[in-house]
Amino acid sequence: MYVECKKHNSKMTEKVVNNKLAFYCLSCKSERKLTEATELYLRNEKYLVECRNLSYKMRRILRLIPNILLACWRHLFAFAGSLIASCFWGFVIHHILNSWFHVSYLVTVGLIICFMALVVYAILSDEWSKIDTQVPLYSYPMPTLEEQEAHVERQALRDQEYVKSFKEELYQLYKVHSSQINDLDQMTGIEFETFLKDFFERMGYKVKLTKASGDNGVDLFIFRSSSIIAVQCKRYSVNVGVTAVQEVFAGKGFYNCDLAWVVTNSYFTNPAKKLAEKLGVVLWDRNELVDKLSQVQEKDSFDDFLKQYYDMSNVNHVSIQDFNKNLHNRKALYPSDKSHYTGLVNDVISRSK
Repeated sequence: MYVECKKHNSKMTEKVVNNKLAFYCLSCKSERKLTEATELYLRNEKYLVECRNLSYKMRRILRLIPNILLACWRHLFAFAGSLIASCFWGFVIHHILNSWFHVSYLVTVGLIICFMALVVYAILSDEWSKIDTQVPLYSYPMPTLEEQEAHVERQALRDQEYVKSFKEELYQLYKVHSSQINDLDQMTGIEFETFLKDFFERMGYKVKLTKASGDNGVDLFIFRSSSIIAVQCKRYSVNVGVTAVQEVFAGKGFYNCDLAWVVTNSYFTNPAKKLAEKLGVVLWDRNELVDKLSQVQEKDSFDDFLKQYYDMSNVNHVSIQDFNKNLHNRKALYPSDKSHYTGLVNDVISRSK
């Protein structure tokens, strides 16, 4: 099916969602991914700006000490000169004041004054202004549309593999739906039961499969308004004998069903037919099954069968002229499918009463 995005005028890609085939536009998804990635990027950037501001303050404090040492190293001669001057004037003042102050006190005061001068110099010097404040806010580049498109295309390749596998499974189911009698001969017993379940559901009835073992002679239950039909399915290569009739009749009583059927791709032995007539069990042999298949069998191709598995709810524009045309033709062939199928079952039920 060709589905077109109205916004970008491009073919949409298939993917499997909840056992349905859905469509999405690569460009639309890329733009949506870019929006989500950009929003996440900006949220992270805002958080990092806050962390950076705090880090910047701490960095200024931690860089002050090495900056002072750096200033001392670069102005070592000035520091040495200040030290000599402090010592000289210390001795001078010591002799003038007649030992009122010890010379070590005066030298210490001089050193403190020099150190404080260096601190002030370090803070006001150009070295402090050279501290790196242009730290990158985010180590990752900002998302781009090209990156998102590449990511979406990789995802689309994985989706295509999944879609291919899903369609292969649907094709196997389609073969069961469209099986002819010769195809039924190649089925296993369980496949035959599954086919008949689908067959009766297409007739408009609710059908339930029983367990593979311990079913007490009943493979299917058909629910018809207020009636329940017990059905035994026999995919045989030889004629079906009285055992199947006895089992389904016993299962009918065990499950409190109203009717009992035996459906086979083969034929019934004469004793089985006589017993079924006496017990009121309806028999569908090969000829009966072929007749019902020819009346109820779907005439659609695999593409038509596939359309019921498409989910069109998220498609903004769809080119489905062929789909509508096929649907119209199908209604012309089967103007009232459900009532038609129901009539077939009612016909068999009426003959069993």
